[in-house]
Amino acid sequence: MPLPFEIYATVKSNKYSYIESSLHKILTDLADKRIRKNREFFNIKPEEAFRYLKLIAEMDDTAEINAPEDEEGSSETESSHLKSNTHLGDYTVETDEIFYLSNGVADGKMKVQNGCEYVVLEGSILDPKITSNESSIRKSRKEHADSLSEDGMVVIRDITFNTPSGAANFIRGGACNGKTYWRTESDRPLSEFISYRKNDSYN
Repeated sequence: MPLPFEIYATVKSNKYSYIESSLHKILTDLADKRIRKNREFFNIKPEEAFRYLKLIAEMDDTAEINAPEDEEGSSETESSHLKSNTHLGDYTVETDEIFYLSNGVADGKMKVQNGCEYVVLEGSILDPKITSNESSIRKSRKEHADSLSEDGMVVIRDITFNTPSGAANFIRGGACNGKTYWRTESDRPLSEFISYRKNDSYN
């Protein structure tokens, strides 16, 4: 029976064909690490695969890396690794903008209050299909069941989260980086409204 797996990180690019070709070159280099012949699954650490993704993203200035940071749903080991590579310090968000997240099924709306509270607004629609990070998302939806419709798919009272990714995962039904997935009506990501307070260890 194949081992279960979760998406660790993704890369989005306007040069898909070029990126795909480059990726296959990397996979050729990793041929001896294939789990099964003719299958592109490899016995390597997520951190190593993540380094390859970052190399690929550097090929295209429109590319975006979507990876969990030190937010909800990350294991202690994963968080400690990602902090050393992507953590930029504590941050606040100061804006009155409303942010949106949609995947064709989910239709979420969110505002930020007090700089660090991410409020999923009444009327937001959840995606019933959970694609990753299942235990964490099911737990979150169960905890907030009183704020959902009887079928559990529509927010009937505002719900506050501690991180943008926690709010995004709740709506989307899959692990994602809320700083890039939450966007204004004019398509500006939440990340553009973030002010970082760098700790000495990151300077």
